[in-house]
Amino acid sequence: MRFSGEKKMTDSQKYLTSYELKKLQDKCVNFIKASDSDKFLRLRYMWRDKPLDYWENILNEKDGQMVPYTKDCNGDQRSALNGNIAGLFFGCALYPKNGKPPWFSYLGNRRLYISSTAIFRKPVRLYFADFYCHTKNHFATLVLTKTDSKQDNFCRDHNLPQLDMKNNPFLKIQTINGVDEVFVTVGVRVEVLYTETIDVNEVTDCGIGRFVWVKPRGRGQSRPKGIPKNLSCQICNL
Repeated sequence: MRFSGEKKMTDSQKYLTSYELKKLQDKCVNFIKASDSDKFLRLRYMWRDKPLDYWENILNEKDGQMVPYTKDCNGDQRSALNGNIAGLFFGCALYPKNGKPPWFSYLGNRRLYISSTAIFRKPVRLYFADFYCHTKNHFATLVLTKTDSKQDNFCRDHNLPQLDMKNNPFLKIQTINGVDEVFVTVGVRVEVLYTETIDVNEVTDCGIGRFVWVKPRGRGQSRPKGIPKNLSCQICNL
């Protein structure tokens, strides 16, 4: 119910506008440039951390099909992705000194590695979606969609900046000796929301991915509704 004279909030008020998204992207790029680790490292694998029972449910109850589900409210409160798009989050943040993924996880004790080039092999589009922090560490959220899919159309309809797959400040493909390789910046912690179903059995059977154990920290699983952006941060707020 709305009181007399109260106006219904439009999408441009509810969600980040194209201007605001571009400004947020610029803030993220400036953060990367100002960091001590303004460089790219080869990203051989992307990974997804979850508790063991999450993976057992997929393998035993869902025929190995890891199906995208609705994004929570983690990150910017005005992101159009929140509650509107389905995807699977993958980590891409490498340690600058050794180029390795974290050896622990706040999200679970079982990690699935998947070859980065295998994920990018299909016709896909890459979008910038968010720049945020909770306390100290800053994250850049990218969305990887199947070209002309429902999720791809959603990103374009909501003005997410599309990134050149071979030339952007976050995550890019470079051809080395005739072979495509994926590289990621270490100036900000990159995470990718991948919007397609993944057959976990196919990933492990074909040798393009594998499971490993990781040491859990904190709750050892994600919060059901996510963690909103830190509104007091002067770096990642507009």
